[in-house]
Amino acid sequence: MTINSKWIKKKILGASAVLLSLTLAGAPLCAAAKVEDDAIYTEDGIEDLQAELARNKAQAVQTNLDPDWPHGPAIGAAGAVVMDAQSGAVLYGKNMNKHLYPASITKIMTALLAYENLDPDDTVTFSENAVFGIESGSSNIGMDVGESITVAEALYGLMVASANEVAIALGERVSGTEPEFVKLMNRRAAELGCKDTNFVTTNGLHDSNHYTSAYDMALIAREIYKHPDLVEYMSQMNYHFEASANQPDDFWILNTNDFLTGEIPCDDIVGGKTGYTDQARETLVSFAERDGKKLVCVIMREEPPYQFYDTIDLLDYAFNNFKKINVAQEEKRFTQKSADFLSSGPDIFGNSTPSFYISEENSLMIPNSLSFSDLSAEIIPAVSRADGTQEKNGTGTGSEGGTETTDPSSTQAAAAEAPDQAGESSTAGERAADTDAESSPGQVLPASAPENSENRVIGTVKYKFHDYDLGSVDVLFRNNYAARAEAEPEASSTGATTASADLNESENRTGPETVHGIRSLVFGLVHTGAHGSIYLNILLLIPLLLAVTFLLCILIFVYDYFAQRSSRHRKKLRRAQRAQRQNATRYSETSGPSESAQSSGYSGSTKTTRSSGYSGSSTTARSSGYSGSSKAAGSSRYSGFSKASAPSGSTRRRTGNTGERRNYPENRDYTGRGDYEERPVRRSSGKRTPRDRSSR
Repeated sequence: MTINSKWIKKKILGASAVLLSLTLAGAPLCAAAKVEDDAIYTEDGIEDLQAELARNKAQAVQTNLDPDWPHGPAIGAAGAVVMDAQSGAVLYGKNMNKHLYPASITKIMTALLAYENLDPDDTVTFSENAVFGIESGSSNIGMDVGESITVAEALYGLMVASANEVAIALGERVSGTEPEFVKLMNRRAAELGCKDTNFVTTNGLHDSNHYTSAYDMALIAREIYKHPDLVEYMSQMNYHFEASANQPDDFWILNTNDFLTGEIPCDDIVGGKTGYTDQARETLVSFAERDGKKLVCVIMREEPPYQFYDTIDLLDYAFNNFKKINVAQEEKRFTQKSADFLSSGPDIFGNSTPSFYISEENSLMIPNSLSFSDLSAEIIPAVSRADGTQEKNGTGTGSEGGTETTDPSSTQAAAAEAPDQAGESSTAGERAADTDAESSPGQVLPASAPENSENRVIGTVKYKFHDYDLGSVDVLFRNNYAARAEAEPEASSTGATTASADLNESENRTGPETVHGIRSLVFGLVHTGAHGSIYLNILLLIPLLLAVTFLLCILIFVYDYFAQRSSRHRKKLRRAQRAQRQNATRYSETSGPSESAQSSGYSGSTKTTRSSGYSGSSTTARSSGYSGSSKAAGSSRYSGFSKASAPSGSTRRRTGNTGERRNYPENRDYTGRGDYEERPVRRSSGKRTPRDRSSR
């Protein structure tokens, strides 16, 4: 058999050319590293860290490019961000979108997912993969296979001691396996708006495809700041593990964060997480508070101990150069100060409230030199759809602070050129594209408002200063009976339109507000519409008026009955008292004068004298102890008894030629005003006028 060497050479050369072309085409795949290697090496091939530090300090700070923005300090970190925890505004940004290795600050995402999906009292059992799947000599708390601790203890071990085996065990407890938990980490990062993040491990141990950016890490830390009890796990200097049936060791763990141990004092720090690998260098996430301001500071790729001093410089810069303002108090364009036009609530009781408003909890951080009127605002209305979703018109929120952003196309290209990760469902480029789709025009969001199920988001107001995004706030519409009464699209005073024509279908999906008792009756009877109109439910109002009228009639009848009964009783009582007084008067008239003295001890010839101790023969003596024979002995000398010594309660009468008789005090009625009312004097004969009391 003849071998054609030329043919063989031709085939070999052709195959070699194909392989060479594939190799050359695949060269960008190997060269397109996720994290750019910008290290400086000496002639001996050793990385020159001091030269890198000097180079990083000389790099431009994006937030310093605007002359009207406060000038921030130069630091040696390769990437850094200071973010307002409330609004998400970037106050300081340096290489904020640059891909960098995060090291152990990856664990704040692991802690967030464990906190969101597990109960603190749940049990975490350590598998063989968790115990032996970490690098030898890396940080751990010495757990053995089969040992168990609670989720709360695991979070302390993760945040205080930065235990790598705990991160794997928590991931397995949440998702079953570590790869599945990594997928969950990437999905959650995309939900938070992270565009430059790709997690491969749960603990941050080095992997060339495991990267993030300072801005993305700040977004994750901002979400953690919303849970104070989760920050508590990151604020402890140490923690004590007690022995138990499932974990036999009793030991303490110590924190490596110099802020928390007190080696580098900083009163503003309330928590944080450190990280280090040879490739990532020092990384640090810090939570700080001062004067009601809450900030997140992220430092990436810095040399020790400058990550702490960079943090102090950046926090002082942010706290001293920015002020916090309340949007609801300052905003006049997208809110209502009175309920005269578009109101909600039963107006007849005078407690109507504006139908759309901005929550009092929303705030912005702006430079001290600016006022709220210096900011520009753009409202993005939300449009309801028939399928129960809300669509936000307009462009989405881009990178905060007006700094550079990652091109989605370049991110997708880099992801396409990178090796596929085993078991990972989506690449970083796909997640970036998904994130861009979320912020693109025609964004479809859930129809319900996140803050309060009773309210609906009718739009979002984005605030800017020049190219800096200072944050956004939601304009809410009160989703009660007043809102549901309108079947037409409502319009706010600024022209922002909310399509609420299909509110009934939205109610069928989410369910209407449940009210009971008097509140339900009032809301069903009287409510206001979106344009200041008042609605009365006639079918409910007429029966209610009839019922109220019937009850009033019953009350009037009962009151009249008891009033008449009381009046008859008072008249009967007065008649009885009058008859009693007449009987007493008649008895005193018919009794006549007594020939014998009613009291003992008389001397003389007195006929009707009742008082005892008289001496002499006076017929009109009025006091005891008179002497002499005067008829009117009122001024005569007397001895013995005085006027006041007459027996109490006795009736003094005198008879004379006129036959006049006066009764005192029985003849007088007590009027209740401190004196007596004198009755007409009955005379037997004559017309003698009674003497004045003062002459007695």
